[in-house]
Amino acid sequence: MTSLQKLFSLWNRIVSRESQTFNRSDITIGSELIRELRLEALRQKEQREKGTELKAATKFLNNTLFQQMVAIGREYQEVHYAYLDLHDSWDKPLSKDENACVKALAEELVDLQTVCQTMLVMLGVDIDQVRHDVIEKNARRGYYDRS
Repeated sequence: MTSLQKLFSLWNRIVSRESQTFNRSDITIGSELIRELRLEALRQKEQREKGTELKAATKFLNNTLFQQMVAIGREYQEVHYAYLDLHDSWDKPLSKDENACVKALAEELVDLQTVCQTMLVMLGVDIDQVRHDVIEKNARRGYYDRS
């Protein structure tokens, strides 16, 4: 459940008077949820202002799912080739040319994110909820733990 959904749930409980009394924890939970929502709204605003928010490529929203999967495969291939251009340089300091390869690899990775974002929009899923669920799943698996 997202922070917004939790806040609405709490609000609905208050409005419907399911509970005649509200304890300090209800107020604390509500305040924490509002703080989380404000922080998320600020983060999203900063991304929009910087122009760095990940966007679907609207030009391709009429693709079939198969066509979009082909596009994802093509972008993955471009990531792979950009990595191969850089592959020999990992065991020594990067030269000027290799820094260009790092930039090219980074750009290809963002291109891959974009075609995936487009596919998510085409599927009509709640992308924020899916991301939240995946982050929670990965946290349970220990993916974010430092070794």
